[in-house]
Amino acid sequence: MDCLRMLCPDYGNAADDDSQEEVTTAPETNQDLVMMRELFDGEEILETIYLKSFSDLYSVRDLLGVGAYGVVLLVKNKKTQEKSALKIINKQVLSQRALGILKNESKIMKGMKHNNVVKFKHIYENQKFLMIEMEYIPGG
Repeated sequence: MDCLRMLCPDYGNAADDDSQEEVTTAPETNQDLVMMRELFDGEEILETIYLKSFSDLYSVRDLLGVGAYGVVLLVKNKKTQEKSALKIINKQVLSQRALGILKNESKIMKGMKHNNVVKFKHIYENQKFLMIEMEYIPGG
């Protein structure tokens, strides 16, 4: 839950209705901007973006699950307007080997194209977290 509180301090304050805006807190200085790298093929940097907050990318809709290394959220991607499952993993509790395995798994998932496999959409990382956006399957 720590990664949820760090990335989404306003979680729970947003309305469930998609038509309403989510509550966000503006950064006070440029130092408050968060660098996010979108990874492609596990390591290659596809794009580097700077955000005022996590909610610049996603609107949090629900908490789907909590695990030892992070959380899974139901989010709405503000760019595509699609609902997705977003796995947020705290990199600070992973070994370098485990982090490498996770990135390799993401690389494999990105290449998978099958009706019976959850679709991989994006992988982002910053200094503290790895975020994997996947297709949302209700009840899955």
